[in-house]
Amino acid sequence: MMTDLERYDGLDRRDAEILMEKGELVAAEGLLCHLIDQAHADDALHEFHLYSSRSTVRQRAGKWEEALGDLDTAESVLAKLPAFVQGLSRKSILHARANIHANGYFAKRDPAVARTLLEALRETSEVEFTALDLRSRLESLVGNWHASATLALDAASMLDEFGSRAVAASLKQRAAEAFVEAGMLDQAEAVLAGCRDTVARIGTQSDRGKQALTEARVCSARGEHKRAWQFADEGLEITSLLIRKFSSLADQQRFLTDKLDQYAKAFRVALADESAAGLLNAWSVAERSKGFYLSQLIAADYPSLSEGTDPSWIDGLNELDAQLDALEKQRQQLGAEDHAKHEELVRQESSLSRKKQEKLATLMRDHADWGRVGVPQTVSIQQAFDDLPDGWTLLSYFWEPASQSTDSTDPALHIFWFDAAGLPRHVQKRWTEVQLAELRAARERLVGFVHPGVEMVSQRLSEMLIPREVRESLPQQVKVLVSPHGLLQQMPLHALPLDTAEGTYLVHAYSFQYLPTFTLLNTQSSRCMRSGEKRVRALGCEQDNFGSRPLVNTPLELVAIENAWKSSGHCVDRVLVSPEQSLKQAGIGPQHWGEYQVLHVACHGKFPAGRPYDAALYLGDTALRTSDWFLQPTSADVVVVSACAVGRQAQEQQDRAVVGDEWVGIYLPLLSAGVATVVASLWDVYAKAASPFMTMLHERLAQGVVPADAVRHAMLDRLNDKKDRVPAKWANWYVVGFPSGPFKEGETR
Repeated sequence: MMTDLERYDGLDRRDAEILMEKGELVAAEGLLCHLIDQAHADDALHEFHLYSSRSTVRQRAGKWEEALGDLDTAESVLAKLPAFVQGLSRKSILHARANIHANGYFAKRDPAVARTLLEALRETSEVEFTALDLRSRLESLVGNWHASATLALDAASMLDEFGSRAVAASLKQRAAEAFVEAGMLDQAEAVLAGCRDTVARIGTQSDRGKQALTEARVCSARGEHKRAWQFADEGLEITSLLIRKFSSLADQQRFLTDKLDQYAKAFRVALADESAAGLLNAWSVAERSKGFYLSQLIAADYPSLSEGTDPSWIDGLNELDAQLDALEKQRQQLGAEDHAKHEELVRQESSLSRKKQEKLATLMRDHADWGRVGVPQTVSIQQAFDDLPDGWTLLSYFWEPASQSTDSTDPALHIFWFDAAGLPRHVQKRWTEVQLAELRAARERLVGFVHPGVEMVSQRLSEMLIPREVRESLPQQVKVLVSPHGLLQQMPLHALPLDTAEGTYLVHAYSFQYLPTFTLLNTQSSRCMRSGEKRVRALGCEQDNFGSRPLVNTPLELVAIENAWKSSGHCVDRVLVSPEQSLKQAGIGPQHWGEYQVLHVACHGKFPAGRPYDAALYLGDTALRTSDWFLQPTSADVVVVSACAVGRQAQEQQDRAVVGDEWVGIYLPLLSAGVATVVASLWDVYAKAASPFMTMLHERLAQGVVPADAVRHAMLDRLNDKKDRVPAKWANWYVVGFPSGPFKEGETR
């Protein structure tokens, strides 16, 4: 891996600004960090400009708090400078701070602070255009669109006089967007026409993307749907080119915060066209707004991170894992009264986890292959449906933010599906705050230990999630591939009640499988259950070395799985790991798992809040963590994880909300490693119900039944058992991955 000196040799702050304008924000920030480290303490003006520039780059990347921190440092450096320099420079800091607090996408924004800073700026005539700019932003925050547009145009006019045409064009774009929001289409069109050439010639990629989307909204409002979609598609394509410049998930997550709004706008443009083409375009936008990073990893078919990486880096990651293991073992040995020591160990674990994630992110950015991420995938929904194996259909969800809805303040849930005639369908359901609160409460109930008597989702909410028009038009006994969104992530839709009185659920009618986004179907031909003899590894641990309670059913579960596969003529490798045994020492670590088409792991599992890449499977003396999967190619047909809760997805990662439905947890690294289908549990497993469930699942898999149907058969088997028929004991199993099965007659793969 290159050192900073090699990477940035001969570059300076002007090069960082050029990189920033090109949208290369990670590279620009890296260069500025390097220059700050190399800066001489006696050159305060240079140091001030470096921190100020890095703050600007971090603003554009969505790192709002880090940007404010840089402004604080820049201001402290100013004290070393002459008074006349301090005056002008403090104005730029005031302006930058006010801009951050006036930004609608900064979660901790404070318009009151922005207005106070604005008043301070108004006293200085030299920066009058910055005051107009800020007033425009503040008016847009409260929906005063006409005022926002007028102020932006006034500021743009002043910048045109100064010759700053590129920045002026950006302000005109904001004015055009405000006019569209106000329904003043003629004014919006005139402003767009006035800055179109400038944006095309010298505008940034971001400016060109915004211009195209605003043009799309104007055309859509005038009923020019075909032209509107051309503009919207162009705008999304440009935005995708920007997103791909971030080769680590953490960087991309920060950048996406405001970019998802562009997808919501394009969605509304497409849906305004009531033709079948418009419906399919809207559905495509919905899928494109999910799983950016995941779809890039899978489409690019990257090697494991360990390939081409300096072994010392891998050793460093392994050492951090070993330290995490040691801390966890210490914590398990504490008595119930040792609260202070427990909290201290948790703090140390969090600190180590952060170091590990930073090291992993650096490795992803600097890896020869991973550092060149591809463009996020697009998808033709019709083609994806036509290419499905026989017996499958598509069902998709998309939450449209309330701010983008035209006729209600309530958010809308859009449901897309193909009916029995193979035609695309769509229905929209408005959700009140009461209904949303009920849905959130249902999600919160399905975490950790779920009481057998708990209600998954009420009949009332079930009707909202799978409306009658959907149920009545879906083909009978079909396999449903579901793309959830937002609040519907990790919701067991297969356990929604069909008829509470009769005790029937959706799984009685359909087999369910989940996929983060249908854009992944572009790669489905290489991701399906292969026919023929399979090598199976059944791996388990009855008692680990981390203080967990014994899993007394595990040995029998492994034997039953071995018998199921052997009776159908397959080769099975059954391994029961002892408490003191490490996977590496026993020669059964994940580096060897790529030799198997079916992998079953039965052990204790844990999913620590806010640390999805530390989700672990406890096998003897080894805590196999989610992050380890990034380092190993594992192109199995099916991976079944018979462990508690590791099928969850993170809602936060290191104090940041996860956006874009990346399914951060076990799924992202496993799917990117080459696995076709993953079966895992959303909450704590009922051990006595899990063993017969797993036996039935593997019996069906060994007979050639595709995973979605095999899981359904296992669920119905539990429903027929009086002891296990409650959903808490079987609905936890979640099937994620690519559709498998014979292709439609006449098709080949």
